[in-house]
Amino acid sequence: MVEKHRFIANSEVYHATGTVAFWTQPIRDRDRFMRATTRTAIETGDLTFACYGMHQIVPGLLLRNDPLDTVWHESEMALDVARSQLRDTATSSRASSTYRKHAGPAVTFSSFSDAQFDEAEFEAQLTGDRMP
Repeated sequence: MVEKHRFIANSEVYHATGTVAFWTQPIRDRDRFMRATTRTAIETGDLTFACYGMHQIVPGLLLRNDPLDTVWHESEMALDVARSQLRDTATSSRASSTYRKHAGPAVTFSSFSDAQFDEAEFEAQLTGDRMP
């Protein structure tokens, strides 16, 4: 409706639509809404929803079976933005990067730790004062 009637769009509308589109539309449509979330959020200075939109793109890429290099690139961009803006979104982005084992070398199969990610350090950050 926002696009059809040329209403002023906000990131929350795109994010909500992308969230439910997962259940009713092809994954590519969900990704389109999440990219629109990020774009409109950046345009309006809403850094929270910019991070949320970027963070939600990665699972869609995995569901579509996109190449892991593409997924890695998108997740790194989302993580860079989140690190600079929102601590809890960055934590969430790092937690969702479970494909790391498949995208590059790691110390052991039973741990996500590697040269760029310390699993014990990550878990130590998960304290009660964080976003539920």
